[in-house]
Amino acid sequence: MQTGGGGFVLRILILCLLFSPAMSALPLVDQEHGFRAEVPDSLPAAQIDKARFPNTVHMFAEPERGGVVLQFVLLPEELQQGTSAAMGPRDMKVNWKGHTLIRHLRTLSPGTAHAATELYADVPVAKRAIRIALTGPVKREPELVGLFTSVLERFDAQSNWKSGAEGASGLPPPTPIGDEPAKEIDDGMPTALAGLAVTLALVLGFAAGWWLRGQGVAAPPAVAGLAVAVKPEAPRLPPAAKAEPVVAPPVTAPAPQKAPAPDATPRCRVCGVEVRAGRKKCMNCGSEIF
Repeated sequence: MQTGGGGFVLRILILCLLFSPAMSALPLVDQEHGFRAEVPDSLPAAQIDKARFPNTVHMFAEPERGGVVLQFVLLPEELQQGTSAAMGPRDMKVNWKGHTLIRHLRTLSPGTAHAATELYADVPVAKRAIRIALTGPVKREPELVGLFTSVLERFDAQSNWKSGAEGASGLPPPTPIGDEPAKEIDDGMPTALAGLAVTLALVLGFAAGWWLRGQGVAAPPAVAGLAVAVKPEAPRLPPAAKAEPVVAPPVTAPAPQKAPAPDATPRCRVCGVEVRAGRKKCMNCGSEIF
């Protein structure tokens, strides 16, 4: 069997495009509010309607109506360490720079044509607490969960919370915002290059065996095993300092205290702002009142 050189090269290029990883992000550096983030390039910057979203400082959205929307929102109050919000059945605890946060997940307007999935987490940024919120169609919920996880993991800021996990792990503290320029290259580029190398090795091994079979020659073991998995080198971390043993003082149980009376003032479940009775939407964040 004879195969034209042009068709052979075209097949190789198509296989490379099909199997090569495609992941890119754009840097977002906010010096005023003290954080750095990476936004997928599939979400261009959108104009913010301050009448509906007065506390939103950055918004990114898909061009089509009803698509994915990513917001960075200023919270009105400082997040207190040690306090935890109530968790719903679909919420879960996540780790951000040694701090335990709660990732909330809920369905907005369930059972209607405008039903949407919303994920959000409140991050204790030193200058001002930030809420990362992501909404999108219910049918794309698995994609939204992965996208939100990626944005939160790459969110970088100085926190006003104290944490021993950062120092105990041997990792240096986060670089203060403004000490280095924004990076236009994704931090996951080494992993992407390793994946591309594996893909190219697989494609070349498949192509070589295909070409030899076309010439009537059996592929030798060296060609048949050309695809070798490339394992990316693990990052080298500085050695952790040897911790001295610490004897903990005896713990005295605190005296029982009466629980404060519940606040009867109606408030928004999303941003906590007081809501007038009878309103269907929050004037602060635009969420529907249930």
